[in-house]
Amino acid sequence: MMISILSTVATILSIGGNFLLAKQIKWVFPIWIVSNVMWVGIILATSFNIPQVLMYVVYIGTSAYSWISWGKMEKA
Repeated sequence: MMISILSTVATILSIGGNFLLAKQIKWVFPIWIVSNVMWVGIILATSFNIPQVLMYVVYIGTSAYSWISWGKMEKA
């Protein structure tokens, strides 16, 4: 039951992030970071699919990098 709720929340955050990106709102990145961390936890708790976990870890890194980069562009 808990995994189902977490999966639903992570999915909503992931989809919501896509809409924010379409609007070019930089808060998409922390939302995606939270969503991807949730997916890592869900995967480790259910299937322990390491390649998929690695993919989400990369997504976390690219989201963090992009968030920092957008912040620097706004300051310039």
